[in-house]
Amino acid sequence: LTVLLLAIGLIRSVTASEKIVDKTLFPHSLSANGVYRWSEASTISLDGKDHLMMLVTAVGHGGHDDTAADILEFHSHDAGVTWTPLDQAKVFQANIGKANIQSPSLLRLKSGDLLCFFMVKNKIWVDQGTWMRRSKDNGKTWSQPETLPYKGYGGLSSDRAVQTSTGRIILPSWVSLDQGGSTHVYCH
Repeated sequence: LTVLLLAIGLIRSVTASEKIVDKTLFPHSLSANGVYRWSEASTISLDGKDHLMMLVTAVGHGGHDDTAADILEFHSHDAGVTWTPLDQAKVFQANIGKANIQSPSLLRLKSGDLLCFFMVKNKIWVDQGTWMRRSKDNGKTWSQPETLPYKGYGGLSSDRAVQTSTGRIILPSWVSLDQGGSTHVYCH
Protein backbone atom coordinates (compact mmCIF):
# COMPACT_ATOMS: atom_id res chain seq x y z
CA LEU A 1 0.00 0.00 0.00
CA THR A 2 2.98 2.30 0.52
CA VAL A 3 3.77 2.10 -3.18
CA LEU A 4 0.16 2.96 -3.94
CA LEU A 5 0.35 6.05 -1.75
CA LEU A 6 3.53 7.16 -3.49
CA ALA A 7 1.87 6.66 -6.88
CA ILE A 8 -1.12 8.72 -5.75
CA GLY A 9 1.27 11.46 -4.64
CA LEU A 10 2.73 11.50 -8.15
CA ILE A 11 -0.69 11.78 -9.79
CA ARG A 12 -1.52 14.91 -7.87
CA SER A 13 0.32 18.16 -8.57
CA VAL A 14 2.31 19.05 -5.47
CA THR A 15 3.60 22.52 -4.70
CA ALA A 16 7.05 23.04 -3.21
CA SER A 17 5.52 24.14 0.12
CA GLU A 18 3.42 20.97 0.52
CA LYS A 19 4.82 18.07 2.47
CA ILE A 20 3.73 14.60 1.40
CA VAL A 21 3.25 12.38 4.42
CA ASP A 22 3.21 8.62 3.98
CA LYS A 23 0.51 7.28 6.26
CA THR A 24 -1.22 3.99 6.86
CA LEU A 25 -4.74 4.24 5.52
CA PHE A 26 -6.08 1.03 6.99
CA PRO A 27 -4.09 -1.03 9.49
CA HIS A 28 -4.37 -4.79 9.53
CA SER A 29 -6.42 -6.45 12.25
CA LEU A 30 -5.67 -9.57 14.24
CA SER A 31 -9.37 -10.01 15.00
CA ALA A 32 -11.05 -13.06 13.45
CA ASN A 33 -13.52 -10.73 11.67
CA GLY A 34 -10.99 -8.11 10.60
CA VAL A 35 -8.79 -7.62 7.55
CA TYR A 36 -5.56 -9.39 8.33
CA ARG A 37 -3.79 -8.43 5.10
CA TRP A 38 -4.35 -5.61 2.63
CA SER A 39 -3.07 -6.86 -0.69
CA GLU A 40 -3.10 -5.85 -4.36
CA ALA A 41 -4.79 -2.58 -5.35
CA SER A 42 -5.68 -0.48 -8.38
CA THR A 43 -6.52 3.23 -8.59
CA ILE A 44 -8.15 5.24 -11.37
CA SER A 45 -9.32 8.84 -11.76
CA LEU A 46 -13.06 9.14 -12.34
CA ASP A 47 -13.02 12.81 -13.34
CA GLY A 48 -9.51 13.30 -14.75
CA LYS A 49 -8.66 15.37 -11.67
CA ASP A 50 -9.30 14.82 -7.97
CA HIS A 51 -11.95 12.05 -7.78
CA LEU A 52 -10.09 8.76 -7.44
CA MET A 53 -11.48 5.27 -6.99
CA MET A 54 -9.27 2.63 -5.39
CA LEU A 55 -10.04 -1.10 -5.31
CA VAL A 56 -8.09 -3.11 -2.72
CA THR A 57 -7.96 -6.81 -1.93
CA ALA A 58 -8.92 -7.32 1.73
CA VAL A 59 -7.72 -10.74 2.93
CA GLY A 60 -9.36 -12.23 6.00
CA HIS A 61 -7.91 -13.81 9.12
CA GLY A 62 -4.85 -15.88 8.33
CA GLY A 63 -3.74 -13.69 5.46
CA HIS A 64 -2.60 -16.52 3.20
CA ASP A 65 -2.96 -16.66 -0.58
CA ASP A 66 -5.88 -19.06 -0.21
CA THR A 67 -7.61 -17.22 2.66
CA ALA A 68 -11.06 -15.79 1.87
CA ALA A 69 -10.91 -12.24 0.50
CA ASP A 70 -13.13 -9.50 -0.92
CA ILE A 71 -12.27 -6.50 -3.08
CA LEU A 72 -13.25 -3.25 -1.34
CA GLU A 73 -13.94 0.12 -2.99
CA PHE A 74 -12.69 3.44 -1.61
CA HIS A 75 -13.02 6.97 -2.99
CA SER A 76 -11.01 10.16 -2.63
CA HIS A 77 -12.32 13.56 -3.70
CA ASP A 78 -9.08 15.41 -2.94
CA ALA A 79 -6.57 13.61 -5.17
CA GLY A 80 -5.73 10.96 -2.59
CA VAL A 81 -5.19 13.05 0.52
CA THR A 82 -8.20 11.50 2.27
CA TRP A 83 -10.19 8.34 1.49
CA THR A 84 -13.52 6.75 2.33
CA PRO A 85 -13.38 5.67 6.00
CA LEU A 86 -12.98 1.92 6.40
CA ASP A 87 -16.38 1.52 8.07
CA GLN A 88 -18.01 3.13 4.99
CA ALA A 89 -16.12 1.12 2.36
CA LYS A 90 -18.25 -0.73 -0.16
CA VAL A 91 -17.63 -4.34 -1.14
CA PHE A 92 -16.91 -3.98 -4.85
CA GLN A 93 -16.64 -7.73 -5.39
CA ALA A 94 -17.48 -10.35 -2.78
CA ASN A 95 -15.52 -13.58 -2.79
CA ILE A 96 -16.87 -15.84 -5.56
CA GLY A 97 -13.95 -18.27 -5.52
CA LYS A 98 -13.72 -21.46 -3.50
CA ALA A 99 -10.57 -19.91 -1.99
CA ASN A 100 -10.53 -16.17 -2.72
CA ILE A 101 -10.41 -13.29 -5.17
CA GLN A 102 -7.56 -10.81 -5.60
CA SER A 103 -5.55 -8.45 -7.80
CA PRO A 104 -8.03 -5.87 -9.11
CA SER A 105 -6.87 -4.08 -12.26
CA LEU A 106 -8.79 -1.07 -13.59
CA LEU A 107 -8.69 0.11 -17.20
CA ARG A 108 -10.54 2.99 -18.86
CA LEU A 109 -11.40 2.28 -22.48
CA LYS A 110 -11.41 4.89 -25.24
CA SER A 111 -15.22 4.60 -25.21
CA GLY A 112 -15.19 5.83 -21.59
CA ASP A 113 -16.26 2.45 -20.19
CA LEU A 114 -14.32 1.11 -17.22
CA LEU A 115 -13.15 -2.48 -16.97
CA CYS A 116 -12.07 -4.23 -13.81
CA PHE A 117 -10.12 -7.46 -14.14
CA PHE A 118 -9.46 -9.63 -11.09
CA MET A 119 -8.39 -13.15 -10.27
CA VAL A 120 -10.69 -15.84 -8.87
CA LYS A 121 -8.93 -18.66 -7.03
CA ASN A 122 -10.67 -21.98 -6.55
CA LYS A 123 -7.70 -24.13 -5.51
CA ILE A 124 -4.19 -22.89 -4.84
CA TRP A 125 -1.64 -23.93 -7.50
CA VAL A 126 -4.38 -25.68 -9.52
CA ASP A 127 -7.35 -23.47 -10.48
CA GLN A 128 -7.20 -19.67 -10.73
CA GLY A 129 -8.22 -17.43 -13.61
CA THR A 130 -9.05 -13.89 -14.67
CA TRP A 131 -12.57 -12.50 -14.44
CA MET A 132 -13.95 -9.12 -15.55
CA ARG A 133 -16.65 -6.56 -14.75
CA ARG A 134 -17.64 -3.51 -16.87
CA SER A 135 -19.07 -0.11 -15.99
CA LYS A 136 -20.75 2.03 -18.65
CA ASP A 137 -21.49 4.90 -16.23
CA ASN A 138 -18.07 5.84 -14.82
CA GLY A 139 -18.10 3.36 -11.95
CA LYS A 140 -21.58 4.01 -10.56
CA THR A 141 -22.81 0.53 -11.52
CA TRP A 142 -20.99 -2.57 -12.72
CA SER A 143 -21.92 -5.66 -14.70
CA GLN A 144 -22.00 -9.08 -13.12
CA PRO A 145 -18.58 -10.78 -13.14
CA GLU A 146 -17.76 -12.97 -16.12
CA THR A 147 -14.85 -15.33 -16.55
CA LEU A 148 -12.30 -15.05 -19.30
CA PRO A 149 -11.22 -18.38 -20.81
CA TYR A 150 -8.43 -20.02 -18.84
CA LYS A 151 -6.92 -23.34 -17.92
CA GLY A 152 -4.63 -23.98 -14.96
CA TYR A 153 -3.48 -21.57 -12.28
CA GLY A 154 -2.81 -18.05 -13.46
CA GLY A 155 -3.85 -14.45 -13.69
CA LEU A 156 -2.58 -10.93 -14.17
CA SER A 157 -0.89 -8.37 -11.96
CA SER A 158 -2.64 -5.13 -11.07
CA ASP A 159 -2.66 -2.32 -13.63
CA ARG A 160 -1.02 -4.17 -16.51
CA ALA A 161 -4.00 -4.13 -18.92
CA VAL A 162 -3.73 -1.73 -21.87
CA GLN A 163 -5.88 -0.77 -24.84
CA THR A 164 -3.98 -0.24 -28.09
CA SER A 165 -4.69 2.47 -30.67
CA THR A 166 -6.67 -0.11 -32.67
CA GLY A 167 -8.93 -0.80 -29.66
CA ARG A 168 -7.45 -4.21 -28.83
CA ILE A 169 -7.18 -4.93 -25.10
CA ILE A 170 -3.99 -6.69 -24.04
CA LEU A 171 -3.81 -8.49 -20.70
CA PRO A 172 -0.26 -9.61 -19.91
CA SER A 173 -0.89 -12.73 -17.85
CA TRP A 174 0.88 -15.76 -16.42
CA VAL A 175 -0.17 -19.37 -16.04
CA SER A 176 1.15 -22.55 -14.50
CA LEU A 177 -0.18 -25.83 -15.81
CA ASP A 178 1.86 -27.97 -13.41
CA GLN A 179 0.92 -26.66 -9.93
CA GLY A 180 3.56 -23.94 -9.84
CA GLY A 181 6.43 -26.02 -11.21
CA SER A 182 6.78 -23.59 -14.10
CA THR A 183 4.96 -20.53 -15.35
CA HIS A 184 4.34 -19.20 -18.81
CA VAL A 185 3.58 -15.65 -19.85
CA TYR A 186 0.87 -14.99 -22.41
CA CYS A 187 -1.55 -12.27 -23.49
CA HIS A 188 -5.34 -12.61 -23.65
